[in-house]
Amino acid sequence: MQLEPLLVSLGLSAYIPQLSEYRDALIRENAEALQNLTIAKDAERTEAITALSIQHAAEIADLRSAAEAAGAGVISVTPLQMRRALNTAGLRDAVEAAVAAAPQDVRDAWEFATEIRRNDALLISLAATLGKSDADLDILFQLAASFV
Repeated sequence: MQLEPLLVSLGLSAYIPQLSEYRDALIRENAEALQNLTIAKDAERTEAITALSIQHAAEIADLRSAAEAAGAGVISVTPLQMRRALNTAGLRDAVEAAVAAAPQDVRDAWEFATEIRRNDALLISLAATLGKSDADLDILFQLAASFV
C-alpha cells in the first residue's frame, strides 16, 4: 500500500508534504553515501591494478632473464604448453581476443593445432599484431617449453 492514500484515509493528509521532503532528503543522503563508496572502491581498484602491473613487469623481466640464460630457441611446443605460458605471462586474454578477431584460418589453427611452431607465419603475424618482437616470442617459447 502506498503511503499517501493511507495518510489521506487516516485524515493525516497535512503531513504528506513533510514526509515527501523527508523521503527526498533520505534519498539525497543515500545517493551521496553511495557515490562516496563508489569513489573509494574505484580508488582501491586503481591501486590494486597498479600494484599488479608493477609485479607483472618484474615477472616478465625475470622470465626474459631466465629465457636468455636458457640459450637456444625452442622450435615447437604443444598448445597446452603455450596456453600455460600465455597465462603465466598475462597475455592469454590479449591473444584470445586477437585470435577471435582474426580470419577463420587463424582461429582454426589456434583451436585445432597439435603443435605450435616458432617459425609459423600465422604466429609471427599475430605476435606483430600484439606488438611482440621476435625476442618476446623466443622468451614465450622458452617459458612454454618449461611446462610439462
